[in-house]
Amino acid sequence: MFVPGAFSQSRSTAIFCALLPGGLLLVLSILLFVFSQPLARRIASTTSSEPDGSPCTFEQVQSIAFAAAGVLILATALPSVGRALQDLVVLYSYHKQGFINPADRVFSSWLYSAGVIAQVAVGLALLLKPKAFQNIWRYLRTAGT
Repeated sequence: MFVPGAFSQSRSTAIFCALLPGGLLLVLSILLFVFSQPLARRIASTTSSEPDGSPCTFEQVQSIAFAAAGVLILATALPSVGRALQDLVVLYSYHKQGFINPADRVFSSWLYSAGVIAQVAVGLALLLKPKAFQNIWRYLRTAGT
């Protein structure tokens, strides 16, 4: 039985579900950007129940946060590496056999592969060199002042 408006409701639900993960990450990243200094100070502060050992410094907390972000980016990018390689191998095999690939398929395969490579590079850089991103972060936060 056809229900008027059911198709538009299912389409809007599908669009919402597709945009939800990226939207939540965007909101979370904006909140972390705005509240990063107070959050790091709260994490790095000592409590009265702690012994007189030295607490984490603000820079150490930033380094840990950038390294954790690198792990998360790598975790989401590594499964995509296989698909990117598969797309490029298929393009190469079609070309080798003399077939002509559609231009939009060639463009989307190369664009997807470039995006995956960029994700892996950023994830590795954040994981292996958090101090460099810490310096960039400090510069960006003080650039306007």
